[in-house]
Amino acid sequence: MGRELLRVWSRHSASVLFVTHDIEEAVTLSDSVIVFSSRPGRVKLDVNIELERPRDPVALRRSSRFRELTEQVWAALDQFEL
Repeated sequence: MGRELLRVWSRHSASVLFVTHDIEEAVTLSDSVIVFSSRPGRVKLDVNIELERPRDPVALRRSSRFRELTEQVWAALDQFEL
């Protein structure tokens, strides 16, 4: 699905609000990943995803920068109390 979304986006260059629970998918597809706190919902982290386009999802996931970005988002989520 990620490849298809990237293909459609590259054709139309529209702004998209994409909601997902999959951090790797968010980093792969997005220019910005925003993590919200639990109630009341506030922006906890806003990560600018500075990765070149077009993006190959398979190759991207092998890169060290991709791992750094996903770890940054996971670190913000790890701070939530369950």
